[in-house]
Amino acid sequence: MKFLLTTAVLLFLYSASVDAGSFGDVTTQKASSMISSKKGLLILDVRTPEEYAKGHLVHARLMNYYESTFKDQLKSLPKNRTVLIYCKSGRRSAETLAMMKSLGFKSAYNMLGGFDAWSKEKRRSTK
Repeated sequence: MKFLLTTAVLLFLYSASVDAGSFGDVTTQKASSMISSKKGLLILDVRTPEEYAKGHLVHARLMNYYESTFKDQLKSLPKNRTVLIYCKSGRRSAETLAMMKSLGFKSAYNMLGGFDAWSKEKRRSTK
């Protein structure tokens, strides 16, 4: 009986951790590593079209955070893919991460410091 109870508890804990998904913040260095190595990674830029036009990560999909349909656009994304989110400095992407978690996405990460930090890091690494 004790074995069955222990097994049931372990199965419950495992399923709860699987359902919880993977969410969090990543540095620009970790984001770069994810982009290089993670097949199927969806890169989501939540800035305005004007900000995007000034520069963006390669293969980034633009979804303007300020659009009235933003949450509906998020709902249309595949929930089983890993998503890397960024904005200009990190506020909009952090809020988007929370939205995605509540919408049932399985794996999403906010790039700390946003595109500003990414650009600064890339300038520093090319010196």
